[in-house]
Amino acid sequence: MIELQHVTKRYPDGTEAVKDLSFTAPTGQITALVGPSGCGKTTTLRMINRLIEPTEGTILLDGDDVTRQDKVALRRRIGYVIQSAGLMPHKRVLANITTVPRLMGVKKAECEARARELLDLVGLDQSFADRFPAQLSGGQSQRVGVARALAADPPFMLMDEPFSAVDPIVRQQLQQEFLALQKRVAKTIVLVTHDIAEALLLGDQIVVLGQAAAIEQQGTPYELLSNPANEFVSDFLGRSRGYQALGFEQAGDLPLQPGPVVRASDLGRADPRRWTLILDDGGRPAGWQRGTEHRAAIAAIRFPAESLRVCLDSALAGPSGLGVAVDADGVFRGTFRLGDVLAQAAFDSQPWEGPQ
Repeated sequence: MIELQHVTKRYPDGTEAVKDLSFTAPTGQITALVGPSGCGKTTTLRMINRLIEPTEGTILLDGDDVTRQDKVALRRRIGYVIQSAGLMPHKRVLANITTVPRLMGVKKAECEARARELLDLVGLDQSFADRFPAQLSGGQSQRVGVARALAADPPFMLMDEPFSAVDPIVRQQLQQEFLALQKRVAKTIVLVTHDIAEALLLGDQIVVLGQAAAIEQQGTPYELLSNPANEFVSDFLGRSRGYQALGFEQAGDLPLQPGPVVRASDLGRADPRRWTLILDDGGRPAGWQRGTEHRAAIAAIRFPAESLRVCLDSALAGPSGLGVAVDADGVFRGTFRLGDVLAQAAFDSQPWEGPQ
């Protein structure tokens, strides 16, 4: 685990970027630091690996005081991922990934074999090994940055806005891939982000920081959403916190209806007065039809659903107020009503008083 005990960073002019900060990042979990710009998030991250020296307080990695360790040895225990990936432009991808293991004296062949394994792990084809950073997209660069941080198999990782430099679609993909990766490697991670939605998605624990890194609230995503400690936290979470909280509510047993559906080969039987779900020959949802109107987009979700929020999204995305449920193979199982989702959200969940 990573422990910060009464940590302060004070500059010569008297400015306190971080003041008396204490929190613990549990082993094998992601702790997300969020807060407004200039609140000390990145300063805190850099003090953990001593890119910035703390003025007061203690920082422990599995009980070891970072200030009593050699800086180089300390940083080899910590993977570090930054916003722009920070790849060395004159070195190919494989050489970038193997940098730290090679500095640690690991044989070249062993380093390169490990690097190729990591390319697979972060979702990059082996053909990327010989490319230079300038030949990579933003998302590909970030994947290489994560691979490099994992190359020496460090127990700790620090991530400073790792996905903010890519477009929203790639960012969502990287976030999901990173969660899947973390399930496999179970590193102790401190993540800095300005995006509360990203913190809620990735963080096992969230620490909301105010001025000079004062902790406004610390807890699980559900604890913050269901019971914000003060107006600052509530404002930071935003007006959509009730909707976001549905992502942590179990969907339960929503009643499924058999239709209205029609096979694509039998569209003539569709009622022209109402929206009807079209199924392809394999029984998979293919679109909505009402008379001559057609909508191809289907927000189908796999049942049993992971949360009420995905059910709500599915029901709102369709033109008829019906969500679409499919099985693991994408085959239609039934529809469910928006009203049933809202009823379960209103009555199965307690008002915002925190977990019982």
